[in-house]
Amino acid sequence: MSTGREGKHPKQCETAVREECKCGACGGTKHQWLFYLGLARNKNYLALEGIREGALREWEEQYRKQRERKGKRRKPNVAHEKSTTDLVQVDIIESLARGADRGGDGSNATAARHGVHVPAGTSPHHARAGAGSRGIDHATEGQSATEVVPEAERSSLDSVQEVGELVVSVLEDVEREQGKLSRDTRIAMADHLWCELLVQLALAFKESEKRVDNAIDRVTDRIVFSRESNSHTVIDRALVRSVVKHTWGRLAELGSGAVIPAGVVTPALRVLALLICKRPSRHRSVIEHCVVPLQRWLREKTWAFVRHVFGPWLPTEHAESAA
Repeated sequence: MSTGREGKHPKQCETAVREECKCGACGGTKHQWLFYLGLARNKNYLALEGIREGALREWEEQYRKQRERKGKRRKPNVAHEKSTTDLVQVDIIESLARGADRGGDGSNATAARHGVHVPAGTSPHHARAGAGSRGIDHATEGQSATEVVPEAERSSLDSVQEVGELVVSVLEDVEREQGKLSRDTRIAMADHLWCELLVQLALAFKESEKRVDNAIDRVTDRIVFSRESNSHTVIDRALVRSVVKHTWGRLAELGSGAVIPAGVVTPALRVLALLICKRPSRHRSVIEHCVVPLQRWLREKTWAFVRHVFGPWLPTEHAESAA
């Protein structure tokens, strides 16, 4: 577990070997995504394949155990869930590395021209080497571990990087407004604040076809409600609102003045939410509102695993019973 002091950022947070990371330095703003984007930018397919093979082995082992259990105990366990989100993450990073945004909601040229108006008053895993997969009997087969996905826009990786750097800078903006944040406050912020923020911003941009002056308060309320519902560490509402306000303002700077390019930014928000989350396998909104919309970025087998493990969290048309 990483609990780095202010000003000294521990590498364990950036590489995110453990889900329990509580970083008192970055407040969760640098958790894991820097490591993963580094693999994508360096096209480190060997490391990605090591992560994939380890996750596949774990998934198959947990699936075997699941089939041996009876009744309610047949539900996927924690290890089963984690191996699934590990596979989702490595698929996303491989897609970014290959410049392979296979559609999603960011590839549509018409959608990319649409924007979200800014409310008035806002400021501008570790590689686990191992044997190849033996295959799961209920999933789609026939995909090579080294398959090459279609080439597409090269901007996806840059967009995620830009939004990630933006999130890091927001912490400084908030401190200028709210005063120096204590180490305990930063640790509390590392408890799923940033991933939920990115999820709710993506939803707000998708919902908004016109100017929405109460967007900041609406997103703030949703984050506060989510934190209470999921028993995440309590954070004062004023601090949450400051985070939302400054993030929205900086996102506006990516667009043309008063309009945020939602069709471009929204997929990046979803990818970053998935990568920055310290435990996406237990964060329902990340699965429902990030993994599902990014389905086209995933291999068919990975999507089959998502449907099997997270079926109860998915929209009806995507769900599969885990029984």
